[in-house]
Amino acid sequence: MLREAFKIKEKKDFNPLHSLTLLTMAIATSIDALAVGFTFSIINIPILYSALIIGFVTYFASMLGIFIGKKISFKNSSWIEVIGGIILIIIGTKILIEHLN
Repeated sequence: MLREAFKIKEKKDFNPLHSLTLLTMAIATSIDALAVGFTFSIINIPILYSALIIGFVTYFASMLGIFIGKKISFKNSSWIEVIGGIILIIIGTKILIEHLN
């Protein structure tokens, strides 16, 4: 994300409904759901309770993102990519440190 933020971009229309984009996103989501399902089965977490919590948190986070997205102008969105990249690096570093200890 950081590299993309500073790359010179050509004006290109992004179509999230393009069949290859949809297929890629569907596969990524399925792999993520599969990993979570395996993890839940291994550690004996009640699925219904967890699914409700995940659903509510996802809904509210999505609505918050939509609300903030409407309020912020995205004429120069490279700073958003920088913030996202930094957040991902922090999360990755935290996970790495936890697993090394």
